[in-house]
Amino acid sequence: MHPSSWQLGHYDVDDVVVSSPGCAIDELLGFRPRNLDELSRYRRPRTGWRLIHGERPIPPRGGLSVIAAPWPEAGPSAWSLLDIANPYGHAQIGRTGPVVIRVGRAVRRRGLVLEWPVASLAHDANERFVPSVLLRNTADAEWVGDGHDHSLVTGELLRVDGTPLPRSLPRWGVGAQVMPLGPIPALSVTTLTVDMLDNADPDAIPPGSYLIRARHVNLELSTPAISLVVSA
Repeated sequence: MHPSSWQLGHYDVDDVVVSSPGCAIDELLGFRPRNLDELSRYRRPRTGWRLIHGERPIPPRGGLSVIAAPWPEAGPSAWSLLDIANPYGHAQIGRTGPVVIRVGRAVRRRGLVLEWPVASLAHDANERFVPSVLLRNTADAEWVGDGHDHSLVTGELLRVDGTPLPRSLPRWGVGAQVMPLGPIPALSVTTLTVDMLDNADPDAIPPGSYLIRARHVNLELSTPAISLVVSA
C-alpha cells in the first residue's frame, strides 16, 4: 500500500506534496534570492522544490520556511532540505546535508502504544531515578521498523497542574546510548528506559510532587502524564 505521508528530516509531509513535480526555487518563492547561485557550488538540485513547512510566500521579518527537492546525485532516496528565512525582504538560505526520505511516522507507529507499567511513581531523592516505559504492539502482526527507528525515550517533569518546570530541573533523554529498535512481536511489549536529558545531575530532583510524561522521540509517541512523588 502506498504511504499517505512521508518523513523528511523532522517533518511529516503529505504524499500529495512529495509526489508533486516541484519547481525551481525562484518560481516557488516568487523572487530570486541573492545567494541562489551558492547552491550550484554545493551541487544542490536546480528544480523539483516544494514547500514542506512554513508559509508561502515567506513573510518578511520573520518566519522560517523549509523547502525540499529530490537529490538523486546524493543517493537514490536522498532529498535536499533548505531553511529559508526572509528578514527585511532579503531571503537567506540555510543549507543542510542530504536526508533520506522515510515512510511517515503516523504510518510507522501504527499499532504501537507507549505506556507506563504503573499508575504512579515514587522516588527517593537519594537514589538514581531511571524509570521505564512499555512500548506495546497492539496489532495482530509483528511490528518492524524501517531500519532507522531507535529506542530513545525522553521524559519531562511537570508541575502537578501540568505546566512545565523551570529549565534548571531535569528532563530526560539526551545522554543515552541510542540503540536500534528491533521487531516487536504481535500483541507483546518491549521495555524501554527513560534517560536523562540536558546534562542535569540525574539525582538532583528536589523532594515534592510532580507529573511525569515520556515520549518516544523517533516515532513521536507519548505517555499520559502520571504522578511522581519524590521523598527526601
